Amino acid sequence: MCTYCDRLLKSPKMTEVEVEDSLEKIVQLFSYLTEKDLFADIYRHQLARRILNERPTSNDAEKVR
Repeated sequence: MCTYCDRLLKSPKMTEVEVEDSLEKIVQLFSYLTEKDLFADIYRHQLARRILNERPTSNDAEKVR
């Protein structure tokens, strides 16, 4: 799921609305995870790589709600 989020945020083919819709569905799925800490660690690592590699992503999409 972390890798899917990472690819979703890197995708230049998707519009911001499509990314937002997909992320909302992922947040719903996230509520069913039992290993939330593991997800957060992996996601944080991938976020750091996106920032360091200066991948084009929406800053709004990266914000935690």
